[in-house]
Amino acid sequence: MRLIGAVTVTLFGLGFVAAVLTAKSRPGSTPWGWFGLLLLPGVLYVTWLEIFGLDRYTRGMAALVEAAHGIASGDLTRPIPVIKGSMMTELGDALEDMRCQLGEQRQENLTLNATLEDQVRKRTMALEVLSAVAMGLNQSLDLSVILHNALKALLRIFGGQVAAIFLTDAARARVTLAAHSQLPEEALPSLEQGLIGEGLVGKVAAGERTTVWQAPVPGAVAGGEAPDGDWLARGSRVAGLQSAVFVTMKSKGRNVGVLAIGTRAHRDFTGGELGVLFAVASEVGVAVDHAQLHAQVKELASRDSVTGLLNHGEFFRRLRREVVRATTLRKKLSVLMLDVDEFKRFNDTYGHLSGDAALRDLGRELRASVREEDLVARYGGEEFAVIAPDTDAEQGLEMARRVRDRVATIGQLLALPTVSIGVATFPEDGTTTEDLVHSADYRLYKAKESGRNRVVGAG
Repeated sequence: MRLIGAVTVTLFGLGFVAAVLTAKSRPGSTPWGWFGLLLLPGVLYVTWLEIFGLDRYTRGMAALVEAAHGIASGDLTRPIPVIKGSMMTELGDALEDMRCQLGEQRQENLTLNATLEDQVRKRTMALEVLSAVAMGLNQSLDLSVILHNALKALLRIFGGQVAAIFLTDAARARVTLAAHSQLPEEALPSLEQGLIGEGLVGKVAAGERTTVWQAPVPGAVAGGEAPDGDWLARGSRVAGLQSAVFVTMKSKGRNVGVLAIGTRAHRDFTGGELGVLFAVASEVGVAVDHAQLHAQVKELASRDSVTGLLNHGEFFRRLRREVVRATTLRKKLSVLMLDVDEFKRFNDTYGHLSGDAALRDLGRELRASVREEDLVARYGGEEFAVIAPDTDAEQGLEMARRVRDRVATIGQLLALPTVSIGVATFPEDGTTTEDLVHSADYRLYKAKESGRNRVVGAG
């Protein structure tokens, strides 16, 4: 390009000079020849400038066009070349600004996309977790199974070292530790029970927005610091917890308990984690509520409507279970069969409503005469029964005498009839449910035959 331009200009210049000289040598020449001769250097300069300037302009423009194509195709890594010349420089600067702005925008978009993808991934994971939790909780109506599954889910989701579930008892205004995982035994006495509305868990159980605290001084995000006397703070110090989160479990607008996750290292729980925990707490709260209602219905179905004691069917279910336990652990087990003396005469004298009241009073006195672990049932009519685990024959007789004496003493004040009692003990008097009941019932018959208000055991 440059060579062709140079040759063309040289030839044009030589021809122009020859034309001027020829015109000068001829007669009648005009001053225009001289003017053309003077103009020749300027023409040559302009021609050379245009040729070589156009070439530089063309090459610069080509470089900028190539850079623009690169930007359009998404290549924002190569800087725009610097082209000399005011217009070309401005155009290059503009393209460079565009490249930088597009690069920044691309990076922002990549960051935003990564954030959105992470949020979608977390939400998807949360939904999967909630689905798994719901399925696990709905596998059983047994409260202990539900609490166990909930603890497993909490530890799996949040990776904490400690998890606990507290249940509220509105009637007693207390919140009680119902289940836990990885809490040391020495921490349990300080964590087992607290008042609703007091301390961190108590406030959460009351429905206040107290959800997180961090060591060294347990303090709530929205509830102030926990006092040194707080039952949770004491237990948490024993357990060595540094961070924890507490969330209210609700069902039908009612607080049923509190979920807790604790860590032995400082940890800041994110908003996303708290959101998932709120959802899990809601699922667990509904499952706990259903389990408690189921237990109440089951308990009502297992109770005698007059006395509130275990009914006939539940007596046999519990006795079978205790026989299996005694067989497995090689423990003693005693059964007491009781019958109200001359109850028909009592009914005929005072009426059946008074008879029902007398049965309720007798049931209450029976319950008060035995241990917490003993089971009292209304066997049928005016007959009662007591299952006494870990009780040998001698202890069974002593228990029967204590019951008989208490009923006789109270009976003098409340005009209640006396009772006759027969006692049988596993395994001496039988190794099956039926054998034990038959043996105790036979001795009850002997007690009534020998004059009533008596106790008859082995021998």
